[in-house]
Amino acid sequence: MICWIDYVRFASILCRNKKFEDAKKCLKNVEDALQDDTQSYELRFKIANLYAMMKCHDKAIQLYHQALDTCPESVQVLVNIAAQQMIIGQLEGALEHCERALVSKFSCREAHYNLNAVLRRLGRQKEAIERCWEYIEKEVGLVIRPQFTARNEVKCVPKSVSILCVKWGTKYGPEYVNRLYKAVDRFTSTCKFEFYCLTDNSDGIDERIVILPLLIELTGWFVEIPTLELMAHCQLWNAEHCVYLDLDTVVIANIDHILQYPTSSLGVLKTDSMRNEARMGGYNSSIMIWNTSSSDLDRICTVLLQYFETISRYIYKFDHWLEMMIIQADILQDALPDSIVEYNSLDTSSPDLPSNASLVCFPLHPKPHDATAPWVKTFWRD
Repeated sequence: MICWIDYVRFASILCRNKKFEDAKKCLKNVEDALQDDTQSYELRFKIANLYAMMKCHDKAIQLYHQALDTCPESVQVLVNIAAQQMIIGQLEGALEHCERALVSKFSCREAHYNLNAVLRRLGRQKEAIERCWEYIEKEVGLVIRPQFTARNEVKCVPKSVSILCVKWGTKYGPEYVNRLYKAVDRFTSTCKFEFYCLTDNSDGIDERIVILPLLIELTGWFVEIPTLELMAHCQLWNAEHCVYLDLDTVVIANIDHILQYPTSSLGVLKTDSMRNEARMGGYNSSIMIWNTSSSDLDRICTVLLQYFETISRYIYKFDHWLEMMIIQADILQDALPDSIVEYNSLDTSSPDLPSNASLVCFPLHPKPHDATAPWVKTFWRD
């Protein structure tokens, strides 16, 4: 058995070096040897993980099920099957395995995270939100969900705009900040703005950009936590009208009308037409516009910070938190038709720019430096 474990370890090295065909040959030898062994849970689990790494989803699911036959209540196997099933669109199966994982171990964060995602993709977002609130409020012993009331729809065109971005960790270099700033500057004519970057490392960032240091130290949650801090910063310096842009946003035409959109609360993107989201009725925070006087904004920050330890056990995405806290967000694609588009929803082989668009967002993959559409390099530049 030790010999076969060594084979699996060698296959893992091959996978990390992207030598996938060699890895599959190596794993095939192990699988053949295990055909009559019904007790090899650990090996089958490790092999399934490697097939998942190689994006052989059906094969991974098959091997996870074999491991599950040996250990029917294995939470990690149930969670991994659900993740693979979500990737290939087997949503009902994914839901079943999430529920089974929670029966075995209710405290499993990954099972809750997957459950949130699969319910939303099944069109059951309200159920996902309600279940999260039930779990959270039971744990804290208080009703902390927002009580929704009719919104005051008074809107005024802002005189000045604070444009905000976040560079955190090593995912993006300073060139992403600088190119976004220069693009905004190129494609504004009447709108006065100040450009801010919240970052843990300001090296290489254009001196015309106002640097905001990261202050909140919350770990183990979604990577968008600095965005929450950015909202808190805006309240501290009394900025009135704020526009948040993901660093991988590409500006391709004048954006005065977007920057000056007079939201009364919070404006976000909707997921309906976004290919990378694969769900309807949700929020996407790649681009946000908000008024800092809104009580909605205060709730987003204060409730999360106060009950972070509990909330983070059940959700991990900032967008999901927004959906739980804001029921009447302004939808930017509806308010500004055709002005904001998702790259992956376009015909990326076409040499033509998307008609009437001003901003192109890049949630998930690819990012602008990997994009194949010929016009991207024209606009994503210094």
